[in-house]
Amino acid sequence: MTLACHCRGCQRLTSSAYSVSGVFAREAFELTAGQPVIGALRGEVEHWYCDSCKSWIYTVPPGETPVVNVRLTLLDDPPRGRPHVEMCTNEAQDWALLGSAHQYAGFPPPEDYPALARSFAGRSD
Repeated sequence: MTLACHCRGCQRLTSSAYSVSGVFAREAFELTAGQPVIGALRGEVEHWYCDSCKSWIYTVPPGETPVVNVRLTLLDDPPRGRPHVEMCTNEAQDWALLGSAHQYAGFPPPEDYPALARSFAGRSD
């Protein structure tokens, strides 16, 4: 599933209006090279970076959330089209809203993720 996060933290981390991520099951995610380091904003959310080039690779949400958010621009063949979900739209730059299929003023509640993933899997774009 693809998402755009408009929170102020993502704005700071990207030096832009939002970050774009793909949500992957933790057990399906594996780094194949390098040793990432935690960087940038520190707190209960872990933002992992390449120690060599300093690129933001992925984020681990807090708690028992069974997903990782991977920066899609790092994939060889990133998904095309508008992100399926926009979150933290209450912190968005007015000119940066994308009109995604699902929008949340804050973070989506964990119980919404299964339905969002099914919706993403069934989209036609």
